[in-house]
Amino acid sequence: MWRLSRWSSGSVVPRPRSWLLILLIIGQTVYAAATTKESNQLEWIQQQQQQPQTIPTTSQEAYHQLEAADTASTTFSYRTAFATPTIPNKNNEDQAHALTLSRPPRAGRFERETEADQVDRCRLFVQGDPTKNELYSPEYPNLYPKNINCTRVITAPKGQIIRLDFRNSFNIEAKEECKFDFLEIRDGQYGFSTQIGKFCGTDFPPEITSKERYLWLHFHSDDTIEYTGFSAVYEFLDRNREAPSTDLNCTIEKDGYEGFINSTDVPTEIREQVIRDKIALDCIWRIQVKDNWKIFLKFLDFHLSKPNDCDTNFLDIFPEQTVMPKRVKNFCGSAGESITAESNILHMRFYAEQSAINSTFAILFTAFRDRGSGSCTADEYDCEDATCIDKDLKCNLRDNCKFRWDEEKCKSETNGQSEHVVIIIIVFGLILGGMVITFIVNCIRKIIRDQKIIRWQFQFSGSSKKLHKA
Repeated sequence: MWRLSRWSSGSVVPRPRSWLLILLIIGQTVYAAATTKESNQLEWIQQQQQQPQTIPTTSQEAYHQLEAADTASTTFSYRTAFATPTIPNKNNEDQAHALTLSRPPRAGRFERETEADQVDRCRLFVQGDPTKNELYSPEYPNLYPKNINCTRVITAPKGQIIRLDFRNSFNIEAKEECKFDFLEIRDGQYGFSTQIGKFCGTDFPPEITSKERYLWLHFHSDDTIEYTGFSAVYEFLDRNREAPSTDLNCTIEKDGYEGFINSTDVPTEIREQVIRDKIALDCIWRIQVKDNWKIFLKFLDFHLSKPNDCDTNFLDIFPEQTVMPKRVKNFCGSAGESITAESNILHMRFYAEQSAINSTFAILFTAFRDRGSGSCTADEYDCEDATCIDKDLKCNLRDNCKFRWDEEKCKSETNGQSEHVVIIIIVFGLILGGMVITFIVNCIRKIIRDQKIIRWQFQFSGSSKKLHKA
Protein backbone atom coordinates (compact mmCIF):
# COMPACT_ATOMS: atom_id res chain seq x y z
CA MET A 1 0.00 0.00 0.00
CA TRP A 2 2.88 2.32 0.65
CA ARG A 3 5.06 3.60 -2.10
CA LEU A 4 8.61 3.78 -0.84
CA SER A 5 11.74 5.32 -2.23
CA ARG A 6 15.12 4.32 -1.02
CA TRP A 7 17.96 6.65 -0.34
CA SER A 8 21.50 5.77 -0.90
CA SER A 9 21.81 4.88 2.78
CA GLY A 10 19.07 2.31 2.44
CA SER A 11 16.57 4.13 4.76
CA VAL A 12 12.96 4.27 3.84
CA VAL A 13 10.86 7.48 4.01
CA PRO A 14 7.22 8.02 3.07
CA ARG A 15 6.23 9.88 -0.04
CA PRO A 16 4.10 13.08 0.12
CA ARG A 17 0.82 11.14 -0.25
CA SER A 18 1.82 8.98 2.69
CA TRP A 19 2.34 12.13 4.78
CA LEU A 20 -1.23 13.22 4.05
CA LEU A 21 -2.56 9.82 5.10
CA ILE A 22 -0.59 9.94 8.36
CA LEU A 23 -1.89 13.45 9.15
CA LEU A 24 -5.45 12.27 8.49
CA ILE A 25 -5.06 9.39 10.96
CA ILE A 26 -3.59 11.69 13.61
CA GLY A 27 -6.43 14.22 13.19
CA GLN A 28 -9.02 11.48 13.52
CA THR A 29 -7.35 10.26 16.71
CA VAL A 30 -7.31 13.76 18.25
CA TYR A 31 -10.97 14.30 17.35
CA ALA A 32 -11.89 11.01 18.98
CA ALA A 33 -10.03 11.97 22.16
CA ALA A 34 -11.74 15.36 22.39
CA THR A 35 -15.19 13.88 21.77
CA THR A 36 -14.67 11.14 24.33
CA LYS A 37 -13.44 13.69 26.93
CA GLU A 38 -16.53 15.85 26.42
CA SER A 39 -18.92 12.89 26.71
CA ASN A 40 -17.20 11.71 29.91
CA GLN A 41 -17.43 15.18 31.41
CA LEU A 42 -21.16 15.26 30.68
CA GLU A 43 -21.57 11.80 32.20
CA TRP A 44 -19.73 12.91 35.35
CA ILE A 45 -21.91 16.04 35.66
CA GLN A 46 -25.09 13.95 35.32
CA GLN A 47 -23.87 11.62 38.07
CA GLN A 48 -23.16 14.60 40.32
CA GLN A 49 -26.62 16.03 39.69
CA GLN A 50 -28.25 12.71 40.62
CA GLN A 51 -26.24 12.48 43.84
CA PRO A 52 -27.07 14.67 46.88
CA GLN A 53 -25.41 18.02 46.40
CA THR A 54 -22.65 18.79 48.89
CA ILE A 55 -21.40 22.35 48.81
CA PRO A 56 -17.62 22.52 49.24
CA THR A 57 -16.53 24.32 52.32
CA THR A 58 -13.84 26.25 50.45
CA SER A 59 -13.29 27.48 46.95
CA GLN A 60 -10.19 25.23 46.78
CA GLU A 61 -12.37 22.12 47.30
CA ALA A 62 -14.67 23.23 44.51
CA TYR A 63 -11.69 23.63 42.22
CA HIS A 64 -10.30 20.20 43.15
CA GLN A 65 -13.63 18.51 42.40
CA LEU A 66 -13.77 19.99 38.91
CA GLU A 67 -10.09 19.26 38.39
CA ALA A 68 -10.66 15.62 39.37
CA ALA A 69 -13.44 15.34 36.81
CA ASP A 70 -11.19 16.78 34.10
CA THR A 71 -8.37 14.39 35.04
CA ALA A 72 -10.62 11.34 34.98
CA SER A 73 -12.06 12.22 31.60
CA THR A 74 -8.62 12.97 30.18
CA THR A 75 -7.23 9.63 31.36
CA PHE A 76 -10.11 7.76 29.84
CA SER A 77 -9.71 9.71 26.62
CA TYR A 78 -6.10 8.62 26.20
CA ARG A 79 -7.07 5.02 26.80
CA THR A 80 -9.50 5.20 23.92
CA ALA A 81 -7.46 7.48 21.73
CA PHE A 82 -7.62 5.24 18.74
CA ALA A 83 -11.30 4.43 19.04
CA THR A 84 -13.58 5.25 16.18
CA PRO A 85 -15.00 8.74 16.65
CA THR A 86 -18.77 9.15 17.02
CA ILE A 87 -20.45 12.32 15.83
CA PRO A 88 -23.02 13.55 18.36
CA ASN A 89 -26.53 14.25 17.06
CA LYS A 90 -28.49 17.44 17.60
CA ASN A 91 -30.21 16.15 20.73
CA ASN A 92 -26.89 15.44 22.39
CA GLU A 93 -25.67 18.93 21.49
CA ASP A 94 -28.76 20.51 23.03
CA GLN A 95 -28.33 18.43 26.18
CA ALA A 96 -24.69 19.41 26.48
CA HIS A 97 -25.59 23.06 26.01
CA ALA A 98 -28.30 22.92 28.69
CA LEU A 99 -25.99 21.27 31.16
CA THR A 100 -23.34 23.87 30.52
CA LEU A 101 -25.80 26.66 31.32
CA SER A 102 -27.07 24.97 34.47
CA ARG A 103 -23.62 24.10 35.77
CA PRO A 104 -22.78 26.40 38.70
CA PRO A 105 -19.74 28.61 38.21
CA ARG A 106 -16.58 27.98 40.17
CA ALA A 107 -16.77 31.37 41.85
CA GLY A 108 -19.80 32.72 43.72
CA ARG A 109 -21.55 29.35 43.97
CA PHE A 110 -22.38 29.75 47.68
CA GLU A 111 -25.93 30.76 48.56
CA ARG A 112 -26.53 33.96 50.46
CA GLU A 113 -26.89 33.61 54.17
CA THR A 114 -30.46 33.58 55.36
CA GLU A 115 -31.75 35.93 57.97
CA ALA A 116 -31.97 33.04 60.42
CA ASP A 117 -28.25 32.32 59.99
CA GLN A 118 -27.45 35.99 60.60
CA VAL A 119 -29.52 36.02 63.78
CA ASP A 120 -27.89 32.80 64.98
CA ARG A 121 -24.37 34.11 64.40
CA CYS A 122 -25.23 37.33 66.25
CA ARG A 123 -26.63 35.47 69.25
CA LEU A 124 -23.59 35.95 71.49
CA PHE A 125 -23.63 39.67 70.74
CA VAL A 126 -27.38 40.26 70.92
CA GLN A 127 -28.14 37.97 73.88
CA GLY A 128 -24.78 37.31 75.47
CA ASP A 129 -25.01 35.83 78.96
CA PRO A 130 -27.89 37.60 80.76
CA THR A 131 -27.08 35.85 84.05
CA LYS A 132 -23.66 37.53 84.12
CA ASN A 133 -24.64 40.71 82.25
CA GLU A 134 -21.99 39.90 79.65
CA LEU A 135 -21.90 40.27 75.87
CA TYR A 136 -19.41 39.03 73.32
CA SER A 137 -18.42 39.48 69.70
CA PRO A 138 -20.02 36.91 67.36
CA GLU A 139 -18.64 33.36 67.87
CA TYR A 140 -16.35 34.50 70.69
CA PRO A 141 -13.74 33.23 71.71
CA ASN A 142 -13.29 32.03 68.14
CA LEU A 143 -12.65 34.43 65.28
CA TYR A 144 -15.67 36.55 64.46
CA PRO A 145 -17.21 35.78 61.02
CA LYS A 146 -16.91 37.87 57.87
CA ASN A 147 -19.67 40.08 56.47
CA ILE A 148 -21.77 40.37 59.60
CA ASN A 149 -23.87 43.17 61.08
CA CYS A 150 -25.22 42.77 64.61
CA THR A 151 -27.21 45.36 66.56
CA ARG A 152 -28.49 45.36 70.12
CA VAL A 153 -29.84 47.82 72.67
CA ILE A 154 -28.98 47.45 76.35
CA THR A 155 -31.91 48.65 78.43
CA ALA A 156 -31.68 49.45 82.14
CA PRO A 157 -34.67 49.59 84.49
CA LYS A 158 -36.35 52.96 84.89
CA GLY A 159 -34.39 55.36 87.03
CA GLN A 160 -31.07 53.65 86.28
CA ILE A 161 -28.21 54.07 83.82
CA ILE A 162 -25.68 51.66 82.26
CA ARG A 163 -21.98 51.24 82.80
CA LEU A 164 -20.16 49.15 80.17
CA ASP A 165 -16.63 47.78 80.69
CA PHE A 166 -14.50 45.70 78.27
CA ARG A 167 -12.44 42.91 79.81
CA ASN A 168 -10.21 39.95 78.93
CA SER A 169 -9.99 40.59 75.21
CA PHE A 170 -10.43 43.30 72.61
CA ASN A 171 -9.05 42.60 69.13
CA ILE A 172 -10.79 44.05 66.06
CA GLU A 173 -9.14 44.74 62.72
CA ALA A 174 -7.33 48.06 63.08
CA LYS A 175 -7.68 50.75 60.45
CA GLU A 176 -7.79 54.52 60.52
CA GLU A 177 -11.31 55.72 61.33
CA CYS A 178 -12.21 52.02 61.79
CA LYS A 179 -13.28 51.72 58.14
CA PHE A 180 -13.46 47.93 57.91
CA ASP A 181 -14.39 46.20 61.19
CA PHE A 182 -15.69 48.17 64.18
CA LEU A 183 -17.87 48.34 67.27
CA GLU A 184 -20.06 51.45 67.38
CA ILE A 185 -21.71 52.62 70.60
CA ARG A 186 -24.36 55.36 70.91
CA ASP A 187 -25.93 56.94 73.98
CA GLY A 188 -29.59 56.11 73.38
CA GLN A 189 -31.82 53.46 71.90
CA TYR A 190 -31.50 54.35 68.20
CA GLY A 191 -28.84 54.42 65.52
CA PHE A 192 -29.18 58.20 65.33
CA SER A 193 -28.57 58.75 69.04
CA THR A 194 -25.45 60.64 70.14
CA GLN A 195 -22.37 58.65 69.21
CA ILE A 196 -20.06 57.76 72.10
CA GLY A 197 -17.39 56.15 69.96
CA LYS A 198 -16.37 53.84 67.14
CA PHE A 199 -13.77 51.31 68.29
CA CYS A 200 -11.30 48.92 66.63
CA GLY A 201 -7.72 47.70 67.06
CA THR A 202 -6.33 46.15 70.26
CA ASP A 203 -6.67 49.05 72.71
CA PHE A 204 -9.48 48.54 75.21
CA PRO A 205 -12.20 51.22 74.97
CA PRO A 206 -12.62 53.36 78.10
CA GLU A 207 -15.32 52.55 80.61
CA ILE A 208 -18.59 53.83 79.15
CA THR A 209 -21.49 55.23 81.17
CA SER A 210 -24.79 56.15 79.57
CA LYS A 211 -26.67 59.35 80.35
CA GLU A 212 -29.99 57.54 80.37
CA ARG A 213 -31.22 53.93 80.45
CA TYR A 214 -30.20 52.91 76.91
CA LEU A 215 -27.00 52.03 75.05
CA TRP A 216 -27.11 51.22 71.32
CA LEU A 217 -24.35 48.89 70.04
CA HIS A 218 -23.55 47.85 66.48
CA PHE A 219 -20.82 45.40 65.39
CA HIS A 220 -19.71 45.24 61.74
CA SER A 221 -17.13 43.13 59.89
CA ASP A 222 -16.13 43.20 56.23
CA ASP A 223 -15.29 40.32 53.89
CA THR A 224 -11.56 39.96 54.55
CA ILE A 225 -9.71 39.36 57.81
CA GLU A 226 -11.21 38.07 61.07
CA TYR A 227 -9.96 38.60 64.62
CA THR A 228 -10.81 37.24 68.06
CA GLY A 229 -13.16 40.09 68.96
CA PHE A 230 -14.06 41.15 72.49
CA SER A 231 -15.96 40.48 75.69
CA ALA A 232 -17.68 43.06 77.87
CA VAL A 233 -19.70 43.28 81.05
CA TYR A 234 -22.39 45.83 81.93
CA GLU A 235 -24.11 46.85 85.14
CA PHE A 236 -26.99 49.13 86.08
CA LEU A 237 -26.49 52.12 88.36
CA ASP A 238 -28.91 54.56 89.97
CA ARG A 239 -28.90 57.79 88.04
CA ASN A 240 -28.33 61.17 89.64
CA ARG A 241 -31.73 62.35 90.79
CA GLU A 242 -30.67 65.99 90.74
CA ALA A 243 -29.92 66.10 87.02
CA PRO A 244 -32.99 66.46 84.77
CA SER A 245 -33.84 63.33 82.83
CA THR A 246 -33.62 63.45 79.05
CA ASP A 247 -35.23 60.03 78.70
CA LEU A 248 -38.56 60.95 77.17
CA ASN A 249 -39.35 57.42 75.96
CA CYS A 250 -41.44 59.07 73.27
CA THR A 251 -42.24 56.22 70.88
CA ILE A 252 -45.60 56.22 69.07
CA GLU A 253 -46.84 53.09 67.27
CA LYS A 254 -49.01 53.19 64.14
CA ASP A 255 -50.47 50.41 62.00
CA GLY A 256 -53.37 49.56 59.71
CA TYR A 257 -54.11 50.31 56.06
CA GLU A 258 -54.02 54.07 56.63
CA GLY A 259 -53.54 56.57 59.39
CA PHE A 260 -52.30 60.00 60.38
CA ILE A 261 -49.02 61.13 61.91
CA ASN A 262 -49.55 64.42 63.71
CA SER A 263 -47.48 66.65 65.92
CA THR A 264 -50.43 66.46 68.33
CA ASP A 265 -49.68 62.74 68.86
CA VAL A 266 -46.98 63.71 71.37
CA PRO A 267 -48.45 63.09 74.84
CA THR A 268 -49.15 66.15 76.97
CA GLU A 269 -47.00 64.89 79.85
CA ILE A 270 -43.96 64.64 77.56
CA ARG A 271 -44.44 68.19 76.32
CA GLU A 272 -44.75 69.37 79.91
CA GLN A 273 -41.54 67.50 80.84
CA VAL A 274 -39.72 69.09 77.89
CA ILE A 275 -40.80 72.58 78.98
CA ARG A 276 -40.17 71.95 82.68
CA ASP A 277 -36.68 70.43 82.27
CA LYS A 278 -35.77 72.68 79.34
CA ILE A 279 -34.68 69.80 77.13
CA ALA A 280 -35.23 69.01 73.46
CA LEU A 281 -38.30 67.18 72.21
CA ASP A 282 -37.22 63.95 70.50
CA CYS A 283 -39.97 61.52 69.46
CA ILE A 284 -40.16 58.69 66.98
CA TRP A 285 -43.14 57.19 65.16
CA ARG A 286 -42.98 53.52 64.16
CA ILE A 287 -45.35 52.55 61.33
CA GLN A 288 -45.79 48.88 60.50
CA VAL A 289 -48.17 47.43 57.91
CA LYS A 290 -48.80 43.92 56.54
CA ASP A 291 -45.89 41.79 55.38
CA ASN A 292 -44.94 42.27 51.72
CA TRP A 293 -46.75 45.63 51.68
CA LYS A 294 -45.15 49.06 51.53
CA ILE A 295 -45.88 52.50 52.95
CA PHE A 296 -46.71 55.76 51.19
CA LEU A 297 -46.41 59.06 53.09
CA LYS A 298 -48.17 62.24 51.98
CA PHE A 299 -47.70 65.56 53.77
CA LEU A 300 -50.92 67.42 54.54
CA ASP A 301 -49.34 70.12 56.69
CA PHE A 302 -45.73 71.00 57.49
CA HIS A 303 -44.74 74.09 59.42
CA LEU A 304 -41.51 74.20 61.42
CA SER A 305 -40.99 77.01 63.90
CA LYS A 306 -37.41 77.44 62.66
CA PRO A 307 -37.43 76.53 58.97
CA ASN A 308 -34.04 75.88 57.36
CA ASP A 309 -32.44 75.54 60.80
CA CYS A 310 -31.61 71.85 60.52
CA ASP A 311 -30.00 71.66 63.97
CA THR A 312 -32.95 73.14 65.83
CA ASN A 313 -35.91 71.28 64.28
CA PHE A 314 -36.30 68.57 61.65
CA LEU A 315 -38.09 65.40 60.56
CA ASP A 316 -36.07 62.29 59.63
CA ILE A 317 -37.43 59.28 57.75
CA PHE A 318 -35.78 55.88 58.35
CA PRO A 319 -36.53 52.35 57.11
CA GLU A 320 -36.56 49.41 59.52
CA GLN A 321 -33.05 50.25 60.76
CA THR A 322 -32.67 53.65 62.39
CA VAL A 323 -29.03 54.22 61.44
CA MET A 324 -27.88 57.40 59.77
CA PRO A 325 -26.40 55.77 56.63
CA LYS A 326 -29.85 54.35 55.87
CA ARG A 327 -31.76 57.58 56.44
CA VAL A 328 -34.26 58.02 53.60
CA LYS A 329 -34.97 61.74 53.88
CA ASN A 330 -34.39 64.76 56.10
CA PHE A 331 -36.98 67.56 56.21
CA CYS A 332 -35.93 70.84 57.82
CA GLY A 333 -37.20 73.43 55.35
CA SER A 334 -40.60 74.89 54.67
CA ALA A 335 -42.18 72.05 52.67
CA GLY A 336 -42.47 68.27 52.79
CA GLU A 337 -42.65 65.90 49.85
CA SER A 338 -44.23 62.46 49.47
CA ILE A 339 -42.15 59.44 50.47
CA THR A 340 -42.47 55.78 49.50
CA ALA A 341 -40.93 53.20 51.83
CA GLU A 342 -39.61 49.98 50.28
CA SER A 343 -40.56 47.79 53.26
CA ASN A 344 -43.49 47.31 55.61
CA ILE A 345 -41.76 49.13 58.49
CA LEU A 346 -40.92 52.82 58.59
CA HIS A 347 -39.65 55.16 61.32
CA MET A 348 -40.12 58.91 61.52
CA ARG A 349 -38.18 61.04 64.00
CA PHE A 350 -39.23 64.53 65.10
CA TYR A 351 -36.62 66.63 66.89
CA ALA A 352 -37.16 70.15 68.18
CA GLU A 353 -35.25 72.37 70.57
CA GLN A 354 -37.08 74.50 73.12
CA SER A 355 -37.54 77.34 70.65
CA ALA A 356 -39.19 75.05 68.09
CA ILE A 357 -41.44 72.71 70.09
CA ASN A 358 -44.52 74.42 68.60
CA SER A 359 -43.73 73.11 65.12
CA THR A 360 -46.71 71.42 63.49
CA PHE A 361 -47.12 68.73 60.86
CA ALA A 362 -49.75 66.28 59.59
CA ILE A 363 -48.92 63.28 57.42
CA LEU A 364 -51.20 60.67 55.86
CA PHE A 365 -49.73 57.17 55.55
CA THR A 366 -51.21 54.49 53.30
CA ALA A 367 -50.33 50.82 53.03
CA PHE A 368 -50.09 49.56 49.45
CA ARG A 369 -49.01 46.46 47.58
CA ASP A 370 -47.04 46.24 44.34
CA ARG A 371 -49.11 44.03 42.06
CA GLY A 372 -46.44 43.80 39.35
CA SER A 373 -47.84 42.04 36.30
CA GLY A 374 -50.66 40.53 38.34
CA SER A 375 -53.95 42.05 39.43
CA CYS A 376 -55.52 43.31 42.63
CA THR A 377 -57.70 40.99 44.69
CA ALA A 378 -61.39 41.41 45.44
CA ASP A 379 -60.51 43.08 48.76
CA GLU A 380 -58.25 45.63 47.09
CA TYR A 381 -58.61 48.68 44.88
CA ASP A 382 -56.40 49.11 41.82
CA CYS A 383 -54.75 52.55 41.82
CA GLU A 384 -53.94 52.07 38.10
CA ASP A 385 -50.23 52.58 38.76
CA ALA A 386 -49.33 48.91 39.41
CA THR A 387 -50.25 49.26 43.10
CA CYS A 388 -53.20 48.09 45.18
CA ILE A 389 -54.72 49.53 48.37
CA ASP A 390 -57.49 48.33 50.65
CA LYS A 391 -60.85 48.66 48.94
CA ASP A 392 -62.36 50.50 51.92
CA LEU A 393 -60.07 53.45 51.17
CA LYS A 394 -61.92 54.28 47.96
CA CYS A 395 -64.00 57.45 48.11
CA ASN A 396 -63.05 58.26 51.71
CA LEU A 397 -62.24 61.92 50.89
CA ARG A 398 -58.50 61.21 51.29
CA ASP A 399 -55.97 60.74 48.52
CA ASN A 400 -54.61 57.28 49.27
CA CYS A 401 -53.50 56.54 45.70
CA LYS A 402 -50.48 58.47 44.50
CA PHE A 403 -52.47 59.97 41.65
CA ARG A 404 -55.77 60.19 43.65
CA TRP A 405 -57.63 57.77 41.38
CA ASP A 406 -59.40 56.44 44.48
CA GLU A 407 -61.31 59.72 44.79
CA GLU A 408 -62.43 59.93 41.17
CA LYS A 409 -66.06 59.29 40.18
CA CYS A 410 -67.30 59.27 43.75
CA LYS A 411 -70.80 60.32 44.87
CA SER A 412 -69.27 62.42 47.55
CA GLU A 413 -67.59 64.42 44.82
CA THR A 414 -71.00 65.24 43.27
CA ASN A 415 -72.28 66.22 46.70
CA GLY A 416 -69.23 68.40 47.10
CA GLN A 417 -69.96 70.09 43.79
CA SER A 418 -73.58 70.74 44.83
CA GLU A 419 -72.33 72.24 48.07
CA HIS A 420 -70.10 74.55 46.07
CA VAL A 421 -73.10 75.60 43.95
CA VAL A 422 -75.14 76.34 47.06
CA ILE A 423 -72.33 78.44 48.47
CA ILE A 424 -72.05 80.37 45.21
CA ILE A 425 -75.82 80.98 45.16
CA ILE A 426 -75.77 82.20 48.76
CA VAL A 427 -72.91 84.57 48.08
CA PHE A 428 -74.61 85.86 44.93
CA GLY A 429 -77.87 86.31 46.88
CA LEU A 430 -76.07 88.27 49.56
CA ILE A 431 -74.49 90.53 46.97
CA LEU A 432 -77.81 91.03 45.18
CA GLY A 433 -79.62 91.67 48.49
CA GLY A 434 -76.99 94.23 49.42
CA MET A 435 -77.47 95.97 46.13
CA VAL A 436 -81.28 96.02 46.57
CA ILE A 437 -81.00 97.36 50.10
CA THR A 438 -78.60 100.03 48.94
CA PHE A 439 -80.98 100.99 46.15
CA ILE A 440 -83.94 101.22 48.54
CA VAL A 441 -81.98 103.31 51.03
CA ASN A 442 -80.92 105.68 48.28
CA CYS A 443 -84.52 105.97 47.08
CA ILE A 444 -85.78 106.78 50.57
CA ARG A 445 -83.07 109.35 51.06
CA LYS A 446 -84.02 110.94 47.72
CA ILE A 447 -87.71 111.05 48.63
CA ILE A 448 -86.93 112.68 51.96
CA ARG A 449 -84.68 115.20 50.28
CA ASP A 450 -87.33 115.98 47.64
CA GLN A 451 -89.97 116.48 50.34
CA LYS A 452 -87.71 118.96 52.12
CA ILE A 453 -87.21 120.85 48.86
CA ILE A 454 -90.97 120.98 48.14
CA ARG A 455 -91.71 122.12 51.72
CA TRP A 456 -89.05 124.84 51.41
CA GLN A 457 -90.47 125.98 48.10
CA PHE A 458 -93.99 126.28 49.65
CA GLN A 459 -92.60 128.30 52.50
CA PHE A 460 -90.66 130.51 50.12
CA SER A 461 -93.65 131.10 47.88
CA GLY A 462 -95.86 132.04 50.93
CA SER A 463 -93.29 134.55 52.09
CA SER A 464 -93.13 136.07 48.58
CA LYS A 465 -96.96 136.63 48.47
CA LYS A 466 -96.97 138.41 51.82
CA LEU A 467 -94.21 140.72 50.69
CA HIS A 468 -96.08 141.43 47.50
CA LYS A 469 -99.32 142.39 49.28
CA ALA A 470 -97.44 144.64 51.63
